[in-house]
Amino acid sequence: MSEFTRPIGVPKDQILASRLTLNPGMRPFYRMLGQRTKRKLIGVGLGASTWEGSVADPNRQISCQLEKMLQNSYNPAGVTGGYSLKCRNAGVAGALGWVKSGSSGEILDQDTKKLSTLAAGTTATHTTFQPSTGLDIFFPSGPTVGAFTVTIDGGAPITVTPSSTEGYTEKWSSGVLTRQVHTYVITATSATVIGLTYIRDQDENYGLRLYNFGRAGGATTQFVDSTADSTWARITSMQPDFFTLMLGHNNLGATTVAQMQTDLGIIADRAAAIDTTKKVPILVMAQHSTDSRWPAFHAGIKAFAQTRGLPFASFYDFFAKDTTAATTSGDYYTDNLHLINEGHDIAALAVADQWQLPSRKTFAVTP
Repeated sequence: MSEFTRPIGVPKDQILASRLTLNPGMRPFYRMLGQRTKRKLIGVGLGASTWEGSVADPNRQISCQLEKMLQNSYNPAGVTGGYSLKCRNAGVAGALGWVKSGSSGEILDQDTKKLSTLAAGTTATHTTFQPSTGLDIFFPSGPTVGAFTVTIDGGAPITVTPSSTEGYTEKWSSGVLTRQVHTYVITATSATVIGLTYIRDQDENYGLRLYNFGRAGGATTQFVDSTADSTWARITSMQPDFFTLMLGHNNLGATTVAQMQTDLGIIADRAAAIDTTKKVPILVMAQHSTDSRWPAFHAGIKAFAQTRGLPFASFYDFFAKDTTAATTSGDYYTDNLHLINEGHDIAALAVADQWQLPSRKTFAVTP
């Protein structure tokens, strides 16, 4: 409920109190928001293919829409807020994401999981779908990660040379640019690897961000086993203020419900251990699926959140729950699981409603 929709005569502090009563698990998140006029607030979203944005355009995927709704709800005045975009995400038509020219591929690295590999001479180009004031690029380092250049609106190339030491915490940032639509081009000088990018918009010092740490095909296992250490090194380097967590579907046929719950507990504990001086908000979500095994896992995720006192949101009830009621190429998904643009719209609104976000405004889209 927003300032403009609260019942006449009901003070704002009573509305906030009602939110805290209805969803007490959100209290750490609301406490965190008290810092939003003092510094940036960084969120990390852990998930699998739906969270990562499979078969959806970057401006429609649930992760990016929720990021924008959070910004429109809580960013300080004059801080629009940008958007997170993985270099591997080209969008459905290959136009809204990072458009590749040359030889590119993917690597199951441990830094933000699936990364883009760019062969020497390959370019990745992104024209922003909202005004931008700068670009951040996150990438690994080591002897196999080569140099690359960045050009902005056809200007002189800027050379970025990753460290030769194996690592997962490299970052390059442009200076603050004139606020307008920009075209960024990354060119691999030699074979290189690019992970997450963040398109800034007046949020160099303030505002909420929600970095996309999705990994297509990822079960809870991939975030707790020995190969996850470098993922957590990257996350720790970002000093996140809050987490969103949408995992579990890839556990079908791979683990039991109980093992999934144990893994979720390890993930939550590891997130909390990054900064023990504060209670890091962790917002748990569960997705849609028509798989007959999903109800038990969905219930297990909800039970985990309730046991831990964490807020839980789900868009399971917003779509058909069995394959007889859902066609494999329906209006909202491609295979009874992976949501297309319209499905992501519904899922994002469903979660925003359960989080009680004051604003549900997101990106303008072309019909």
